[in-house]
Amino acid sequence: MGTHRSRTCAPLAPRLLLLSAFVAASGCGKQAAAPAADPAAGIAALRKAETAHDPLAKGKAIAGLEAMGRDALPRVLPLLRDPEPAIRADGVEVLTAIGEPAIKPAFAMIGNFSKETDRRVADVLGNLAPKSVPFLLQELKNADPTHHLSAAWAFAFEPRLAKMGEPALPDLVQLMHSTHRRSR
Repeated sequence: MGTHRSRTCAPLAPRLLLLSAFVAASGCGKQAAAPAADPAAGIAALRKAETAHDPLAKGKAIAGLEAMGRDALPRVLPLLRDPEPAIRADGVEVLTAIGEPAIKPAFAMIGNFSKETDRRVADVLGNLAPKSVPFLLQELKNADPTHHLSAAWAFAFEPRLAKMGEPALPDLVQLMHSTHRRSR
């Protein structure tokens, strides 16, 4: 057979050259900045990105905080009660990205601050469902009213958790018959 050159290959080479020049000029091919080693620096980068309306920098800051995992939690949890709504939303996003290690510390915030903070915690728990459901079911059985009331609240006010809450029904019914006034 001989060598055969496809007619589509010839015009493709200049396009690839043009595309690679565009990528080089735009900086799209650059490596992402290394995540901040300090949670405080990560939070500062997140706030700066939010103020500058820079989604790329915001994504990098969230990825950096996510990479810190548990170590970032003490600095990230307060974002849920920040006065700025965008920062509260960023807190939900970072805690969701951190994942399972965020469930228990976020849950501990329910009932300790404002209803808005409670809603943000419910967002995190809903985003982390189904992983958060076993923890919440366990907390429904906790003798401490603060714990079982917070778990019941999360199931009641977060639609994604409510859909998975069928296993919680016996415990919720039992709480309705509790002698503890706040539990009913």
